Amino acid sequence: MPLPLDALPDDAVALKAIILAQREEVTRMKASVRAYEALVQALKIRIARLQKQKFGSSSEKIEREIEQLQLALEDLEVAMAAADKSPQLDGTEKAALQAASHRRGKPRVAEDMPRERLVLDPGDRCPDCGGPLRLLGEDLSEILDLIAAKLCLGVE
Repeated sequence: MPLPLDALPDDAVALKAIILAQREEVTRMKASVRAYEALVQALKIRIARLQKQKFGSSSEKIEREIEQLQLALEDLEVAMAAADKSPQLDGTEKAALQAASHRRGKPRVAEDMPRERLVLDPGDRCPDCGGPLRLLGEDLSEILDLIAAKLCLGVE
């Protein structure tokens, strides 16, 4: 943390002690950055390996592991960016950094995007007993499809 010029002592010994403390802090920070960079590189290599292995019956498990590693990698990159910019962050940059770290989950889709409703009709009668069927509920899911360079949101 930088000291204001008014707060610096006039004593040469005290100034040397401050300089030495700052050098030690810079050395620790450089070592920390190198460790984070090595970890980021290792995670990128592991993600690439897992993406090459993505086949067969265990592909869903590998997909989940890839997603988790990518999230961890994103968190590390955000933390490294925050460490690099921490002395200069103003209110808008802090808000943008926090928003970037919380942008996980389902992406937002524009309300004016055309939607196609797909209704699966089970019929009017139960196939086992022949009794009438009634509506118990409705499950909706949205799947974003790319159709000939046109986005369409399907609602089920």
